[in-house]
Amino acid sequence: MTVLPMRPPGETRIGCVRYLNSKPLIHGHGAEVSFETPASLADGLREGRLDVALSPIFELIAHPGYLVVDDVAIACDGPVFSVFIAHRGPLAGLRTLYLDHDSRTSYNLQRVLLAEFHGLTPRCEPFPGGRPPAALRENEGALIIGDPAIEYRLRHGERYRYFDLGEAWKQATGQPFVFAAWLVRPETSQSEALADRLRAWREAGQARVEEIVAAETRYPRELSRCYLTECIRFRLGAAEKRAIREFARLLHKYGVVSDREGFREPRWI
Repeated sequence: MTVLPMRPPGETRIGCVRYLNSKPLIHGHGAEVSFETPASLADGLREGRLDVALSPIFELIAHPGYLVVDDVAIACDGPVFSVFIAHRGPLAGLRTLYLDHDSRTSYNLQRVLLAEFHGLTPRCEPFPGGRPPAALRENEGALIIGDPAIEYRLRHGERYRYFDLGEAWKQATGQPFVFAAWLVRPETSQSEALADRLRAWREAGQARVEEIVAAETRYPRELSRCYLTECIRFRLGAAEKRAIREFARLLHKYGVVSDREGFREPRWI
């Protein structure tokens, strides 16, 4: 976890993931951002270490009260490519699922997808040795997200099957899915100006996506381009908001979050 220094008066503490999918949202502004894991970003926001974070959408549902920057997200409308369960045998035979608990949205998304639409509740275990397992047995799977998921696909290819969570959600609900959004602590000063600034970053970053692709040397250029222009969506509109509400409904249904009040619509800024 990154330890943030004391900030000068008036400086906004911004947190983001260091995945490829976030680069069009912060391109050219990395020096202004603290990079952490998704779970650490959610914790930092709740604990007050951060004023705004590109946080897992699960944080908004489980801990309502944040302001949400309108029209900016890490989302998909079909296959997302970088969030999946790798498995060897048929999905119906899945009994053990290895995962990284830093992936709170994806962890809970697979829970409701498998339970609601496939009747499955596999036993969940942490990654052995802290890394996605290279060898999976017939009834085992691994939930992998972000850049490690892209690298896993490139390394293992067709050795495994891939249950893409974005694709599965789209097939089951007909909706896009939102993995992360800019959440802002409600006491943050000039929050609306901050939201405008983050939308401007998104516009500038998407306009320079070819520059981002050219600078990404880990993956084939066409893969990076396809990922950032076809798999990942960076806007948060009416359809994405409906999808957040549906995800919240399923989380409440399966007791993942309290159902005393249901989903509280946030203030979009």
